[in-house]
Amino acid sequence: MTPLNIETSSLNEYKRLCDLFSEIWSTNIALLSLSTLNTLYIPNNLSKLIGVSNEDLTNNQAEIYSRVLHPKELAIIKQVHTKTLEFYTKLYKSNAQIPYVDAKYYIKLKTKEGKFKNFSALIHPIFHSGSTFPIACFALLAPSTKLGFERFSISFHNKDKNLYYSSISNKYVQKENLELKEIENEILKLTAKGFGETKIAKELDIKLDLVRYYKKSIYKKFHVSNMSEAVYTALNNHLI
Repeated sequence: MTPLNIETSSLNEYKRLCDLFSEIWSTNIALLSLSTLNTLYIPNNLSKLIGVSNEDLTNNQAEIYSRVLHPKELAIIKQVHTKTLEFYTKLYKSNAQIPYVDAKYYIKLKTKEGKFKNFSALIHPIFHSGSTFPIACFALLAPSTKLGFERFSISFHNKDKNLYYSSISNKYVQKENLELKEIENEILKLTAKGFGETKIAKELDIKLDLVRYYKKSIYKKFHVSNMSEAVYTALNNHLI
């Protein structure tokens, strides 16, 4: 992995751009190390929102994400970002001309009041001083409610192509590989009506073990850990 090696003048310029574009676009843009996701700089408004200062980044970097992310969020983001880096590494090694791609993660951040809020984080790579692999990135944070199988994606701007992270195969795949099967949709609909596993099995005329199997598949596709979260995600995305 490429170590972070940016001279102070360039680092200060990237910080200035974070502040400038945060103001122009009325959003929050943080500066991160792409390889580690360590936060290098956050604009003032984001600092006030999450109760983390740039001084905290210097003194307590190891604790930052545990302060602002739920433990489940932190685990899945680390898992996904490892695959993002693997994808980037393969992509940039196989292309003479640097392709224009972004990753997007939908995450929950804890505010300084202790409440979790949903955000989209657009991860835009920075190629520094002619390097062939990005060592830093801008993270454009915006309020969002989007969840589900589109929660982690990579976009190719010049090809109008998107790939999505799959917890099932632990890699980025085409959208059709993550879409719900008809029986998974039925299980979600029945669960939303208050049906338990036994009643669902009877209603669909399948074995109880199959209901549990498809439920686990739903969890992985939606990046959730229970059916309440799965139903909420499906309703929020108009899937049922």
